[in-house]
Amino acid sequence: SQICTALHISGSQFKQWCQASNSTDVMADFIELPSSSEVIVPNLAVKLELNLSNGDNIHIHGELDTHFICTLIGALKS
Repeated sequence: SQICTALHISGSQFKQWCQASNSTDVMADFIELPSSSEVIVPNLAVKLELNLSNGDNIHIHGELDTHFICTLIGALKS
């Protein structure tokens, strides 16, 4: 249960993962994705508005990096 809590998953999802990892099925070959020519520019100035289902609103303005966005998503999931 500590694993499920730490990963924010249900017990049934964890059980499915355990069963899949113990499977004797042959794994599919690795599929390489084509490289992207798109350049990712960090710290873009953005305006982000979130309207939550409970009526709350979050407004964020300025430069956002990947770490901040991931932290925000994690907080919204909990």
